[in-house]
Amino acid sequence: MRIGGSAAVGLLTAIALIWGRDRSWAHVVIGSFVVWTVALWARSLLVNWLGDGSLPFKLIHTTLALGFLGLAVLAVRAVKTKTA
Repeated sequence: MRIGGSAAVGLLTAIALIWGRDRSWAHVVIGSFVVWTVALWARSLLVNWLGDGSLPFKLIHTTLALGFLGLAVLAVRAVKTKTA
């Protein structure tokens, strides 16, 4: 479910950013992406850093988390720029 759910949320967000930024449904989709991303990566970082994984594994997942959080920020900015 996690991978499938993430793929679905990501695909819907891409559609919303490309074709629907000025529509109200797009704001709901992009907001869902932001909430999903923050929750997913916050949990992942917590589990990884408290777990017994290797340091490189922890660093890679931290880098991935920062990248996805950056995408969430860009998505919010894209909506604000379009609606402003």
